[in-house]
Amino acid sequence: MEIFEVRLSAASEDKLSELTRCLTESFADLHIDGRLETVPAHSLIVFRCADGAPDEKERMAIHSRAAEGMAEYVLTAVEPELIRIMIRKYYPCGDDDLERIAALCMQMLGSQPVRSDGSAKENGPLTTDAIINRSARLSSAPAHSRNGQPAGPEDADASVKAGRTSAPKADATLESSGMEPDLTRRRRKRHIASELFAYLQERPSLHLEGYITFRLDKYWEELAESAEAAVDEFVMDRQYREFIGLLNEFVGLQQPKVSSVNLVLKADGSFALYDESFRPMDPGEGGRLTLELTDEELNVEDMVVSCLIAISPREITLHARDPELPVVRTIEAIFAERVTVCAGCRSCRPLTGAALN
Repeated sequence: MEIFEVRLSAASEDKLSELTRCLTESFADLHIDGRLETVPAHSLIVFRCADGAPDEKERMAIHSRAAEGMAEYVLTAVEPELIRIMIRKYYPCGDDDLERIAALCMQMLGSQPVRSDGSAKENGPLTTDAIINRSARLSSAPAHSRNGQPAGPEDADASVKAGRTSAPKADATLESSGMEPDLTRRRRKRHIASELFAYLQERPSLHLEGYITFRLDKYWEELAESAEAAVDEFVMDRQYREFIGLLNEFVGLQQPKVSSVNLVLKADGSFALYDESFRPMDPGEGGRLTLELTDEELNVEDMVVSCLIAISPREITLHARDPELPVVRTIEAIFAERVTVCAGCRSCRPLTGAALN
């Protein structure tokens, strides 16, 4: 007796095999006398019970495992391509950039990229037009212009336009949700499985692509939000790197105004400049600052870089408790061979809190 059936629209053999695998794994430890049957000619998978109709408890168990298997298939085989198509719609770009953004988005969602060669994966029955039409109705869908910049001024990377050097913050979507990637994926799978289970309880015959396209509203919204966050992160990171590159070129053309400075990044998050004898140094020595250091819009990293560019030292000894701090990496990227990082000498240890070497 047929307990449920799931159909794919003109699916490729690979897609049907993947769905069969996900369902088989989901049913692996279900002790009910039944079997999955695949009908490739009709892109159909059927679960049949051998000894007549199962009781209500067994039927619910079968539908629950079927829903879990199909949810896994959605996340594994369908989701990566949905993400790529969303990104292409809202941020037209080349294959290399597409793969980078998709990988970032899937990282945010707790998924693993299934392809990294930049080639288009077979879409199957979920066509580009269908996905675009479906995603266009979401109020949370991202909107970016064709030149890769945010569509509106509220989306622009203000820090780059204002000459700021702070690195973009990664994984904004995960940070706002407060969840680790693996937990995010499991929560998403539970949601999809719950929706599918409720559907199978009423209608044991399911067209999976149609269900994905027209029923999983919250799932689509989450994908759209994550795709938008990934695009924004990618754009900000690119702008940041370009701006750092320009600063590096500018510094390379500058004539040094002082021979050597010691820059101390203090334990409280502030910074101080000292000369080669470790005497306090006026940030304006060697040249006036072009930015007001009390500007509330500037963070410590911006002020540090502004000071260093203004005084243009030939050598910078950077003292920090943690040499992997973003501000340290930024200074190294801009001033390159002029920078020497000290992890904790006798002079700076009381200020940075670093261990004595």
